[in-house]
Amino acid sequence: MAKNNILVACATTTLFLLLVSLCPLRTSADTDTDEMVLDVDGNPLEVGSEYYVQSVGGGSSSPAKWLRRSRMSYAPVACPRRVVETTDASEAVKIIPQNTTEKHIRASWDVQIDSGYTAICKEDGVWSMALSGTIMSPQLLVSASGPDIDSSGGLFQINKAGASSYKITYGPPPGGEAPPGYFGDLGIVEAFVFGDLILGVAGTNAEPLQVTFTKKTWGSHQAVASA
Repeated sequence: MAKNNILVACATTTLFLLLVSLCPLRTSADTDTDEMVLDVDGNPLEVGSEYYVQSVGGGSSSPAKWLRRSRMSYAPVACPRRVVETTDASEAVKIIPQNTTEKHIRASWDVQIDSGYTAICKEDGVWSMALSGTIMSPQLLVSASGPDIDSSGGLFQINKAGASSYKITYGPPPGGEAPPGYFGDLGIVEAFVFGDLILGVAGTNAEPLQVTFTKKTWGSHQAVASA
């Protein structure tokens, strides 16, 4: 009888261990309650992929507008180049989470946004914040030329803004030197040359800019370019 009990116990233990081994391990992403950030096709934003960032609004009769670096690096626009809203959609960005082991981007995560390196202005392409304006009326503008007033580049968050749109929020990185209170939702803050509009911290009384993301592929590039 004792021998049978031992055999039953061993079989039960073996079955339990087998069931445990078949259960998938949960990662930090699995337990994270933050929802995935989706592109216009309803797919989660992929770490390592490039995306065109389109402004939402303006009406169906208005031309599509996109976020990208200024196309000018000479007078009257000197380096570093700002991030602008423009009808030129030839530049996509990468969204980079602080945890580089993750495969997708979730809302409210701290991320960097990278327009990519260019020899113009010797830019590394990482979005950061640049202080502009006057002492009495300062503005915090988005630069795509690497660290400016940030000591280690800017940290942003992407959060839900509408049914299928998002807003981008700036927060200074740990150890960053952004002036206290100079962070918040991004919006269009001032006019730029040739009709482009500069992206910056919108302020407490302004509406944040709502955006969508289109994954860069050969087909999407053609569609975006003709929009």
